[in-house]
Amino acid sequence: MKKRLLTGVLSLCMTATLLAGCGKVAPAATEESLAESTTVSEEEASATFPITMKHAFGETVIESKPERIVTLAWSNQDTVLALGQVPVGVSAANYGMMSDDKLHLWTKDAFTALGEEHPNVFNDETGWDYEAIAACEPDIIIASYSGFTEEEYNLFLKLLRLFLIQKLHGKVIGETKPSPTLPLWA
Repeated sequence: MKKRLLTGVLSLCMTATLLAGCGKVAPAATEESLAESTTVSEEEASATFPITMKHAFGETVIESKPERIVTLAWSNQDTVLALGQVPVGVSAANYGMMSDDKLHLWTKDAFTALGEEHPNVFNDETGWDYEAIAACEPDIIIASYSGFTEEEYNLFLKLLRLFLIQKLHGKVIGETKPSPTLPLWA
């Protein structure tokens, strides 16, 4: 009797599991639904300058929309590219699959999609290349997750206008709408 009851309970559980696996699957995202999810209000879309942003070493006031953007450390360039802006200099990738110019493949594709075939890539794996960065004459440096020490930060301040934040906001570079020609990977 117990054996029959156990067999019946196990059969019922297996049937329930099988039926749950056959449930309705959520529809795949369409271009229209993605466009709706990335739509921003007019207020959000217009970045008003000056902007004051707080960061690990204080705060930075950005007086006007930066035109020449440098990104340091991992992933910062992807966010800027996804917003449709081409950085004038970026850090080399230091992990994963890379192109010949030491960019992740998706980053190289994003530069190409925005018309930049030969991006300026810093070889900063063993330290910051202050001269190469300064030669870009950046309006702003975006260096989230860079691991800057306060000493390095102060050196950058002497050379350039530096901006360190924990999370990049599109308003910082005057863009809040994603580029319509690039995938949203950032």
